[in-house]
Amino acid sequence: MTTSEPDPLRAAVDAATAFFGDIDAQRWAAAAHAVDPETALRCRDTALTVLLGWAAMQSVRPTPPDAPAAFEIRMTSGPAQLQRFGSTPLNGVRGVSTLAEFAALTPEQFVAASFEHQHGSAPDDTGSETPAREILAAIADGAFAAQILYRTHRSSEMRSFARPVEQLSMRLRDGRWFVDIEHHEASLSIPRSHVRTPQRDGDAGRPARA
Repeated sequence: MTTSEPDPLRAAVDAATAFFGDIDAQRWAAAAHAVDPETALRCRDTALTVLLGWAAMQSVRPTPPDAPAAFEIRMTSGPAQLQRFGSTPLNGVRGVSTLAEFAALTPEQFVAASFEHQHGSAPDDTGSETPAREILAAIADGAFAAQILYRTHRSSEMRSFARPVEQLSMRLRDGRWFVDIEHHEASLSIPRSHVRTPQRDGDAGRPARA
């Protein structure tokens, strides 16, 4: 009598399915908990660096106004940059009003805010349709990574309409499968238009131009 070997990628598929379910149900904290913590940290630091760089750019104004600006922007997020631009107002992230508050978010809080910003809908928005994702296959990518292939469907579309196959990267860490948001469309993207111009002499708090 022979027994079939267990599928080593079954846990990766289950983790991906749960992640998609949390995103669709707008359970942002649960979805963020499914994200690889190391990549979440890198994504948060990268986003903070970009936002601080944008704030630094907006703090420079040529004199006279139509003269070309000559300045250097260093894409860093060190203590000096944060001290200088930490009070810059930031819109679009629930519970966060400045870049300093954004920097204080843990990686998991950062990812949860990301998902809400990118995928959330208003409470009275009843017209949006939740997509259904059909997982097609799981492909091992070395010993500690896998690619989940899936296709998104909407009930309003004809089933014969073939949507492109998408992929979700998964990473095995400490015996658990995590979502790798560095290689997925769900990664955080805070629009730079949500950063407001830092205070300048005679010009405090004007909205930044994207």
